[in-house]
Amino acid sequence: MPVTKNPMLRYRILDECFRNSMRSYTIDELLEEVNRRIELTEGKAEIIKLRQLRYDIAYMQSDEGWGIELVEEKFGKKRVYRYEDTSYSIFNSSLTDMQINAIQSVIGLFEGYSSNPEMNYLIDMLDTLKLTADNTRIERKIIGVGINPYLKGREHLIPLYQHIKSDEALHLEYKKFGSEESSKEIIHPQYLKEFNQRWFLIAVYENNKDAIRVFALDRIVGFKVAKRI
Repeated sequence: MPVTKNPMLRYRILDECFRNSMRSYTIDELLEEVNRRIELTEGKAEIIKLRQLRYDIAYMQSDEGWGIELVEEKFGKKRVYRYEDTSYSIFNSSLTDMQINAIQSVIGLFEGYSSNPEMNYLIDMLDTLKLTADNTRIERKIIGVGINPYLKGREHLIPLYQHIKSDEALHLEYKKFGSEESSKEIIHPQYLKEFNQRWFLIAVYENNKDAIRVFALDRIVGFKVAKRI
């Protein structure tokens, strides 16, 4: 079995290629696109060979993966690949029970090594998958999940996610960009979203539910549950 450091990046690139309704890719074009984007983000040392690409696609099609359905069409002498339903994405689908159980087991194994930076990378990736799994199983979506584990403020994601699920008001301490002092206010968190390489919390004020506010997670100093009177 081929093994490389960041399979979720490759799955994300393949997912985007298979969803592209304006273009279908041959296997060689898929390999070229995956390696082009890997080299941009992780360096040339991480590019893959055709064998790894075929393994990744087979995994995405398997029950252990996402069970994706691909259409193979002839294009001249070659075959091109796309999703049967181009509105589908592996990041909008529920994880299987097998995947969720595996994630929980691996997180439990790695948590004892959380002081190791490489282990932190894996734990962050697995936490993202946990959030994805939970988010797809509830009626109201409360997070737009990304996969970049290095964004500042990401340590607030899971606690804030749980507070949103529990519909809890928060005492939030926040330091605006360029400000020397932090401010404190009571908010009701509503949604979490990654945008332009930063995580943001969308919330409303306690005393004005029509006033929508956006907080950058990397500017949050701290927060705690506000007692309701």
